Amino acid sequence: RIAKEKGAEVIRTIGEHLPFVDKIFDYVLMVCTLCFLDKPSLVIKESFRVLKRDGSLVVCVILKDSP
Repeated sequence: RIAKEKGAEVIRTIGEHLPFVDKIFDYVLMVCTLCFLDKPSLVIKESFRVLKRDGSLVVCVILKDSP
């Protein structure tokens, strides 16, 4: 809701099956995501699929069992 109010386009999707064509994004940002997935490798693979050749995958990890 906040992102939409600020003019950002918001698309809710599943990380293992992104609804985007190949090599479309300059970067993919994941914040506090990987540690909560059953198969994080599938999300990483899908992220690289949508990244441009020189794109960047930026990941912030907080361990699931951390305080």
